[in-house]
Amino acid sequence: LYCHLALQNGAAQATRFAVTGSVSGSMSRVDSIKDAFRRATPTLTVPDSAFTFSHLAVGGASFVAGTGGPNEVERLTVNYQWRLMTPVLRPFFTSGQISLRAASTMKNGGTAN
Repeated sequence: LYCHLALQNGAAQATRFAVTGSVSGSMSRVDSIKDAFRRATPTLTVPDSAFTFSHLAVGGASFVAGTGGPNEVERLTVNYQWRLMTPVLRPFFTSGQISLRAASTMKNGGTAN
């Protein structure tokens, strides 16, 4: 439960950062969003491969890959493998892990990206 709540919070915080159009220092936009997620979830180690970015263009009908821009709807999805720490439960799950997924979707209010 803790891990899932941490992932949800991290995804929400990262998406809030994404819709500002800001970047952190000299980082790329994608790396800045990942950094915002990781700052919100300091107890988790989430690999870059766990992140998926998509957006719904203005007037679009479906989400496409990428971080999006002004007035678009942005979505961050994080797929994470949590290794169970409890030895009693570990044998009941493949490789002793649970697959967790957290996503957050927000509309970019028109800031310049």
